[in-house]
Formats: sequence, C-alpha cells, structure tokens
Amino acid sequence: MSQISRFIQKELSFRLVHDLELPRGVLVTIVDVAVDPDCKRCKVLVSVFPYVKKMSTLDFLNRKAKMLHRELRSKLRMKFVPNLKFVLDSTEEEAVPIETLINEVMQPQS
Repeated sequence: MSQISRFIQKELSFRLVHDLELPRGVLVTIVDVAVDPDCKRCKVLVSVFPYVKKMSTLDFLNRKAKMLHRELRSKLRMKFVPNLKFVLDSTEEEAVPIETLINEVMQPQS
C-alpha cells in the first residue's frame, strides 16, 4: 500500500505544479497520502501557505479532485484507483501555541 501512496503523492505533487493554476501567492505541499485498504478512497493531507487562504485553497483542490483522479487512472494500472479527498494538515496551526509556551518558559526570569 505504501508504494501506491508514494506514487500518488509524487504524481499529485507534479500535477499541482504543472497542471493546476493555484491562486497567486499560494503554496501547497502534499504532506501525506493515506490510501484505504480497499483502494477506493485516498486522503491527501495538504499544507497551505499562507494559512489564511486554507479554506479557499482546500475547496479549489477538492473541486479538481475528479480531474486529478482521471489523470491517476491513466497512470495507474489497478482495478480501483482511489477517489481523492483533500484535507488540511493543521500541524502548523497547532504548533504555534506550543512554541509560544516553550518560548515563555525559556525566557530568563527577571
């Protein structure tokens, strides 16, 4: 299963750069790809910068999912090519409060 996930991640990354016209100033990174055991669904975890454009970019990617699925079908020789669902990686957003706390603790006491 990991070979399929890696291939999908690589192919989608290529398509993001070459085929999709992302909004100007938006950077999308595919963080992870998780394919269901039955190969019918695939969750694509993405990171979006700037974070304030996360929802509009996520909507854009999910609207393009069928087109990307067709591209994958032409490359993968499998009975089922998984349907794509793009989801947001919130690691960055969750890390900010933790980093703030760490910085506060590390500050020398006056």
